Formats: sequence, structure tokens, C-alpha cells
Amino acid sequence: MNKLIASKILYAPILLVFFGAPLFHDVIKYGDDYGIEEWMAIGGLYLIGFLIASPVLHLIFKVENSYLKMSFKESICFGASLLLHLAALILFWSNSAYLYVSLAVAMLLTYFIMVVGRKNLKFPSRIFYDKDTGAMYRVAGHKVYRLTSDEAAKYQGVSASGIEIFNFSSGSMNGFDRCASEISLSNFSSAMPDFQNDSYINPSSGLPMTGGISGLDIHGNSWGTSFNEPSSNTSYDPNRGY
Repeated sequence: MNKLIASKILYAPILLVFFGAPLFHDVIKYGDDYGIEEWMAIGGLYLIGFLIASPVLHLIFKVENSYLKMSFKESICFGASLLLHLAALILFWSNSAYLYVSLAVAMLLTYFIMVVGRKNLKFPSRIFYDKDTGAMYRVAGHKVYRLTSDEAAKYQGVSASGIEIFNFSSGSMNGFDRCASEISLSNFSSAMPDFQNDSYINPSSGLPMTGGISGLDIHGNSWGTSFNEPSSNTSYDPNRGY
């Protein structure tokens, strides 16, 4: 049986390794001999560290649920993130430059490990309500996931929370599988013209979407990606999508 565990406790070892490494590597060992310049350098190091860790800190305090059911997938994600930080300590302890660079890389990778493919995060959601069956669905990436009864209960009376709920009729969608736990976003949105054509902001690139979440932003990125970065001298061409 999966038990609920406070998410902040799970992230604590990762943050302790990341922020504690400079203390044990440099401050405790050489702190007595530090002058103003050395202390300013340590302060600058921690400022950079907070900037690098800011996506993970935002994830912990704004996106992650307070308590998690530790499935096998979550256990692997947390374990891999912690192992990355421990590997940086073990492999590069004797080289300060490599140590801090590797810890920075480990922290950035932690964010992607803890976000990609997870369904139990509190990212702003658009919820779809099937008027025919009463089922509710949530967009995540390029899929629409059917919510369980417990998950759907969290979205009852959420009009004041900023989450928008769209009504649709599965009976009007040819080939709609009411028993499926996940559905392609392109198939799902095709039955909802308002959702398909509305303009949204791509959360990864910060650019307007054309064609809704199932379309592309003005640089040609799909929802949730920011791979295409045309030069500032390239004008927007609606025929190519960027």
C-alpha cells in the first residue's frame, strides 16, 4: 500500500547536498582564514546557487503537492535525482570547479526528472467535463488524461481558483473511447472549436500559441517546448508557423 509522504521531506536530502556542499568543502575547512573578498565570493556562489535551484524550489513550493503517494515511478525519480548529487560529490570533491559545475548540472537535471511525465503536479490546468458521462479530463503535455473520481473531486467548485472547466459532449466525437484513460490531444480538441482556436501562451517559451494548445507558438514550438529559437531578424511567417 502506498503511503503519503511530505514532498518537502523527499526533496530535503537533495537540497542539503546542493546547498551544504560549499559549507563542508570550503567554509568549514578554510573559513577562519577568510577575508571580506572570500566571504563575498561565498555569498556570490550561494546567490548563483539559488538562481540555479529556483526552478526546483518553485516546483517544491508551488507545483508539487504537499503530500505524495510514492509510486515506483516517483521513487525512481527521487532516487535518481539524489544519486546525481551524490555522484557529483564523490567524483569531483577534490576539484572545486568541477564540483560546483556538476552540482549545478545535477540540480537542473533534477527539475526535468521530477517534471517530465508526471501527472500528479499542480500545474495550471484546463479541465474538460463530459456532459454525457460526467467524466472529467485534464491536459498534460500532448495527452488528455481521464481523472479518477478522487482526482475529479478536487476540481468541484473551482471557479474561484483560476482553473477553467470546458464542457463537451463525447457523443458528438466520432470514435471517442469513453473507457480510455488517456486520449491524444489533437483528437480531443478537434471536437471543441473554441478550445482549438483560442490563443494561449506556451508556458515553456512564453510565446502566443496559434491553433490553441494542439497548435504551435509563433516560433514553431509545440505546447510545453521551446526548442525553436529563430533569430530576431527572422520575421514571422504564418505558412511555416514561426
